[in-house]
Formats: sequence, C-alpha cells, structure tokens
Amino acid sequence: MRGSTHERLSVLDDALHPQARRRRLWRVGVAAAMLLAVSVSVWLVPPGAAGPVDQGPPSGSRAEALRLAEDLVAHVALPPGSARFSGPVPPVLRPWDDIGSIPDMAVASGWWTSAASARQVSTFASAHPAAGTRFFGGGSIGAPGQRVISVSDALTVAPAGLASGQLNIFIAPGQQGGSLVLATATVQWYPPRSAAEYVTPEMRAVTVSVTIAGPRPRVVTRTFSSPAVAGRLAGLLNGMPAAPFWGPRSCAAVWASYRVTFAAAPGAPPGLIASTTMCGGVAVTARGVAQPPLDDETGALSRAAAGLLGLKSPFVPSAP
Repeated sequence: MRGSTHERLSVLDDALHPQARRRRLWRVGVAAAMLLAVSVSVWLVPPGAAGPVDQGPPSGSRAEALRLAEDLVAHVALPPGSARFSGPVPPVLRPWDDIGSIPDMAVASGWWTSAASARQVSTFASAHPAAGTRFFGGGSIGAPGQRVISVSDALTVAPAGLASGQLNIFIAPGQQGGSLVLATATVQWYPPRSAAEYVTPEMRAVTVSVTIAGPRPRVVTRTFSSPAVAGRLAGLLNGMPAAPFWGPRSCAAVWASYRVTFAAAPGAPPGLIASTTMCGGVAVTARGVAQPPLDDETGALSRAAAGLLGLKSPFVPSAP
C-alpha cells in the first residue's frame, strides 16, 4: 500500500509540473465513439484535517494587456526607410484592422509605408520578430483581388496575469510602388476567478470519472486515503487561472474527458464539480452554480485523473 501511494504521488507530480508551461500551443478536444465510464470515489482528507486553499495565479487587466499590445506594435521590425502614418488605414488593409471588441482581449494597431516590395517586407519581418516574440507563421490571405501577405509573431513568455499575445503584420503592394504595412497586436488577459470555485477544506471526498472511447467498456472504482494526494489534486485546481475568451479554435481530437467532483463526504451533495472540456478548458460548478471556466491547456487535470485511475494515457483509449 505504501508503494502504491508513492506511485500515485509521483504521477501527480508529473501532471502538475507541466502546468508552469500553460502558454504552450497545446489544445484538447473531445471525440466520442464507444463510451467507457470509469468512476473513482476517493476519500482524500481525514475528518478534521486541514485542506488546501491555494489561490490561483494573478489575473490581468485590459490596461496591462493594452500596454503590451501597444509596445508590440511600436517595436515591429520593418526594412530601413519605412515610415509610420497616423491617418486612416488604407482601404486595402482596412479589413484586417477591423477586429471588433472581443472579451478579455486588448488590440493595438499602426500602419506604415515602405519603399521595399511586399515580398521584401515579408522576408524582413519574418527574419526579425519583435522583441519578446518568435516567428509564428505567414502566407498569403484574403479574397481574390484583396490578397495580402501576412506574418505573425507570438509571445515567447506572457507576463503574469496575461494569457497570450500575437503580432500580426499585413502587407499589400502600394499603388505607386513599394508597399503598405499594417501591424495589429492582440493580447489576452486572465479574468479573475470567482471565490466560489476553489476547493475548500470541508470538501473531503472526491469522485473522479472518465468517459473514453474504447473496445472494452467497463467501470473501475478505487479509493485513496492519502492527505498528500488530496492536497496535490486540490492544489492543481486551485492553481489554475480563469480562462479568457478564446473564440472559435481548432483543437486536436482526444478520446477521454474527465469529471472531478468534490464533496464533504462520500455520498454527500457535491460542493464543486470540475469537468474537462474541449481545447484545454475546465468547466466548474460550485454548489450547483456555474462558475467561470478554468484554463488548463497542458491537460494537467486529465493527466492527474488518468494517473489516479491507472490509465496509460490520459487522452487515448486505455485501461488499467
């Protein structure tokens, strides 16, 4: 039994460590064919024991995100001799400047003229990402007759409280030679978490369920009594930031979704329910009331739950 507990703690350590790298481009989706429900009832904190109440990482603000977005635009790298203008954006670039209002996102933009051709500007910008960013991609986009060349840079590390940042450069041929350049920076921040969506000391039992696709549907139930397991699983959820509004995204298909239910005791009404969703999100319900979703792009909750269940992989069909 002692060795088994140490194994579970090691699995949780492995799941928790990647959480420090949240801003990687990992995304999770859910695909279901044949469904397998695996439930685990876990008595995690003995009566009277103090439970973890770790607070999540700091949230950000529109002001912080806007400052960074403006800084990214100010430091866009263009060929020598390019000149910035403050007037209206040229019509050919206007569709790429009209982003609109998006929750949890700040936007800044500026435009330039350059004596270099659009292709030369694209090559230069691709080779000189803005400070603190890395080249993310590029190509030709737009409808026929309105096509422009795009170059994108992404933040390498987002400052505390900010979720992500991207600098998009759009380049069109000028009417009298040279090129027109629009730079648009978007920066998302973490909204604040609600006070209700933390695992609190009185939530001493947890039920972990996984729904996966597999050829051998079955139910497996396991019980743990280690306070250390309780502290690490609750600390995992309590340490996640609230998810910003990501908008439509493409997500890699996986074959398992997890649900973690905390209660005061086995069989008691749930105090908090956390369920993995598409694209690395975690939906949270506290005492029957929906809370802001959490951000778990590395899949730490899925990995921890899979480890407790003895699954070989958290995202593909497997069994203990």
